[in-house]
Amino acid sequence: MIPRLEVVDEIDGRGTVVSLVGGTYDGYEVLHIPRRASSWRGSRRGPLRGPGRAPADGAALVAAMGRAEELLVSLLDPGQKRDWTRHRHFWVSTPYGEVELGTVSNLTFRRNDGRSLVLCALPEPWSDLPDADIWTNLLLKLRVSPEEFFAVANYREGSTWRRGPVPVVPVVPVVPASGVRA
Repeated sequence: MIPRLEVVDEIDGRGTVVSLVGGTYDGYEVLHIPRRASSWRGSRRGPLRGPGRAPADGAALVAAMGRAEELLVSLLDPGQKRDWTRHRHFWVSTPYGEVELGTVSNLTFRRNDGRSLVLCALPEPWSDLPDADIWTNLLLKLRVSPEEFFAVANYREGSTWRRGPVPVVPVVPVVPASGVRA
């Protein structure tokens, strides 16, 4: 069960104290820091602050982040849920290889031929979305139309970024000696 979050206090624009309601840690109060200030992994300019928008209300922000998290988790298979809960990233299989979601602008792509690339693909307008909504958007795009995802993603192998399309290697169906596809 994902707990509901209730705002207790705002801390000088640096974070929000929330109380966890339900779940394993029911009743705990924690300081929620909107950006991962201790690490670049997953950090960005700021949550829900697109161009020309005022900073989001603390309670609205916490509520939006909670709903986004619930939606994302509801779409993950058990292995992805485990990875997301433990590490805040998870892998998505495509016909071209696996993509790791969880770090904005730094998605690891393990191609079917064994080569690895780093990808950058974000929904527009990404700065208006809670992080979990970014991962939901990309997860669904990779599941439903991976060709479109790889057509627009930027990529790098080594230190040079390149515009998409990403060079992919599809899985080739095995044709048995009888000539009938498996």
